[in-house]
Amino acid sequence: MIKITQKTGNIQHLRRLVLAFDVSKDKLDCYGEYGSRTVEDSFANRTEVIEQKLFTLSGLAQSAGFEGLHILAEPTGIYHRKLLRTARRLGHTTALVNVESVSKLKVVESNDTGKTDEKDSRVILMLWKLGKTLTDRVFRGEYLLLREYNRIYDVEEKELVRVRNRIHECLMELYCDYSFKKDFLYGKSGRALMELYGCNPYRVVRSGYTRFFRRMR
Repeated sequence: MIKITQKTGNIQHLRRLVLAFDVSKDKLDCYGEYGSRTVEDSFANRTEVIEQKLFTLSGLAQSAGFEGLHILAEPTGIYHRKLLRTARRLGHTTALVNVESVSKLKVVESNDTGKTDEKDSRVILMLWKLGKTLTDRVFRGEYLLLREYNRIYDVEEKELVRVRNRIHECLMELYCDYSFKKDFLYGKSGRALMELYGCNPYRVVRSGYTRFFRRMR
């Protein structure tokens, strides 16, 4: 039996001109299609420039029968936020695409893994056609602060691990036969070793075994 289903993935944006953006720190590369025409542009990643370009592109969309713009971009840490924030403020809709999906589909699209901004924006639009976009969630108030604090906490936790690994590396360089566990290093004995000898093996040797043993006890 033939099974026929209706695909509704992008219907909500058929009334909007979909524009895909490749985002970098200083530049935005735009690509879109409607009918037999394509839209391509490159401009600075600055708020006043983005506003001016989106006004122009919105006018183009309305003259072609669209009600507005639908902006697509990869999440690039912080550089995409200016574009999406400005687009939402001007009344346009926004969505994200997965960075890894862009990288893999680029090979399919052109059999080439090379990095070009024009190619990336085309691939981003292709992901939208396939219905492979992500919701651009907008958080406000206390929940936004909570997410930001959680990000800072994760960064600090990774930095703590890096510092501890570096301390362990230095100890192994100073004491080639060092076998103490972290319970010793970060306990009373480890703190005493740091306070009395600065973890300097030469100072330990000069102190002599008897004096060293008595002081550590």
